[in-house]
Amino acid sequence: MAKEFRQAEVNIGMVGHVDHGKTTLTKALTGIWTDTHSEELRRGITIKIGFADAEIRKCPKCGRYSTSPVCPYCGAETEFERRVSFIDAPGHEALMTTMLAGASLMDGAVLVIAANEGVMPQTREHLMALQIVGNKNIVIALNKIELVDRETVMKRYEEIKEFVAGTVAENAPIIPISALHGANVDVLLAAIEKFIPTPKRDPNKPPKMLVLRSFDVNKPGTPPEKLIGGVIGGSIVQGKLKVGDEIEIRPGVPYEEHGRIKYEPITTEIVSLQAGGRFVEEA
Repeated sequence: MAKEFRQAEVNIGMVGHVDHGKTTLTKALTGIWTDTHSEELRRGITIKIGFADAEIRKCPKCGRYSTSPVCPYCGAETEFERRVSFIDAPGHEALMTTMLAGASLMDGAVLVIAANEGVMPQTREHLMALQIVGNKNIVIALNKIELVDRETVMKRYEEIKEFVAGTVAENAPIIPISALHGANVDVLLAAIEKFIPTPKRDPNKPPKMLVLRSFDVNKPGTPPEKLIGGVIGGSIVQGKLKVGDEIEIRPGVPYEEHGRIKYEPITTEIVSLQAGGRFVEEA
């Protein structure tokens, strides 16, 4: 029998300083490497916002969390808890505007801090961004513990407690992990389940989607009669969207009137929908 496909219920950001292991952690949780842009692969950093879905599951036998149908710790069949979408945000200082756009979609966040470096400039900026958008659902992952000794890990813990004092992350749990080796990932998932709740959404309200990125999938030189529509990515924050729906894209096309810039919304039709990498009729 085909496995039931569930759409993600909550958006969780992976935020923090560049090269502290956000993308590696996302892969450890979802199996997906979110850096797919050619420039990202060349430079080894996240440039565009990346999305990766995963099912958080709990083992009824040993009680540990994973994202696998079979418990990696005792081999029992796991039980579905919820499906989440991880948003891998860029950590480089020149890409803060992209991170801020992503923060507006996050229902919660994992602040990743490398144990070998500790709190860095973009760590501070990303926490400030979460504070600006009012995101209080935060879990801190102290990553790369395989690179340092126990004494350094404890020192980093105290540094982080001092760093988050008086911020929205003051009471956030700090989970030591190794994303590269998958160590303590079950504890991190347990913290995510406890500290990042699923927000209430009203599917009966008029649909509203926040657009985070867009793509032109037409190859250069494509003749007009073979052009196909563009692709937008983001998150539906209320209501439902269906294939065939007529929608407005705002603000739209800019034009000048009496010396002022105004916008004309674009009216178009949804010809396909994807959620979690699968085509669906309704999202």
